[in-house]
Amino acid sequence: MAAAVVFVADVERVSAFYEAVAGMVRIAADAGYVLLESADLQLTVHALRGDLAVAECPTREEGHIKLCLTVPDLALARGHATAHGGQVWPPEREWELRGLRNFRACDGRDPEGNVFQLRQPLLDAPARLLAVHPVLAARDVMESVRFFEQLGFALAFIDDAGSPRYAALRRDGAELHLQWADAGQWVPGLDRPVYRFLVDDVDGLHQALAGFISQAHTGSPWARPAETPWGTREFHVRDPAGNGLQFYRPL
Repeated sequence: MAAAVVFVADVERVSAFYEAVAGMVRIAADAGYVLLESADLQLTVHALRGDLAVAECPTREEGHIKLCLTVPDLALARGHATAHGGQVWPPEREWELRGLRNFRACDGRDPEGNVFQLRQPLLDAPARLLAVHPVLAARDVMESVRFFEQLGFALAFIDDAGSPRYAALRRDGAELHLQWADAGQWVPGLDRPVYRFLVDDVDGLHQALAGFISQAHTGSPWARPAETPWGTREFHVRDPAGNGLQFYRPL
């Protein structure tokens, strides 16, 4: 995974900007910095030294380095940028690249004048798998969380700190999820693992797989691509051995 550091006067404002515009996730924070992550970039938003901090900065289009961020929809990102104090240039300044990577791109500026580029994968390009996240069954989710923390994982999400049934942990570029399962679900030959695949085009991948995917999830609201209450668009299938495969992207 690529990583970059951007130095700013207002860490919270700029971090919120990249969370909204590029769908980045906050995975760590401390006095003076916030660590954000997407499928292909880890970004540290770091405070400038006091004597260098300037509240308002001109657009720095002549900078030697430019952040490039993948987004599902340039138009949607443009609206988020405006709402959070930045800007994405108008549609007439968008351009396309086709070849090994197929995307439509447009530059913009964050609230402190740092210029970045947003890239929207083209719908006629093959969908790319960006990551896979195993979902492990757990009789006691909190006990499993403590176990993986001993292995260097950090808690990224937990549904209920008092009596959790679902949690996610991260370490380096790896992410795993823990899901509570009662005794009746631990049946040899029936209980199978589930794997979550982060993809850039959920609908395109579903269309490509539609001719041969299993119908084991018939009746599920995610047998076909749909938006979930937890902020993703995804669909679920099973492989021939009964393992669950979940393909998703953040909204």
